[in-house]
Amino acid sequence: MKTEMTTVTYAGKFQGFTALDGYKLKYFRLLTDKGEYIIKIPKEERLHYYKTLQVGDEIVTTVTECFDCKKGITKRKAIEIDKQIPVNPESREKKTIKVLVCQECKGSAQVIGELEKQLGDTVTIKPTGCMKRCKTPPNVTLLPLKESFAKVQDITPILNRIKEHL
Repeated sequence: MKTEMTTVTYAGKFQGFTALDGYKLKYFRLLTDKGEYIIKIPKEERLHYYKTLQVGDEIVTTVTECFDCKKGITKRKAIEIDKQIPVNPESREKKTIKVLVCQECKGSAQVIGELEKQLGDTVTIKPTGCMKRCKTPPNVTLLPLKESFAKVQDITPILNRIKEHL
């Protein structure tokens, strides 16, 4: 016999996925200040959470709880799982941009020098091998924006695009 279901919200650190009843990872472990809980993930949302949650993530989850008298355990099933945004702004991850510059291109050394002078350590500037656009040197690509610049003589458009993203 099962007792009445209640809805509870827990906040804590995600400890990883686990399988209680076989080989399928249907559950996750959550460490809170009151202890560790094992919570079932709704079937339709498992793939999403397998891809997005990482051990150590701070999460808040709303669960339904039901005490199973036969087995003597409390069963918990997640209704909603949200990653917590850190309160401290310095602990937030900065948006990182990588500036890839083809070092094989004529004029790339000047472009790299100007970018380093203007941007300092706000982005990662990485000289790369050939980008296979040899007819339009020097070539620059911004990641994760996936934007490319060819025949770079003036770095102003690149700087403007980086500032928009940061």
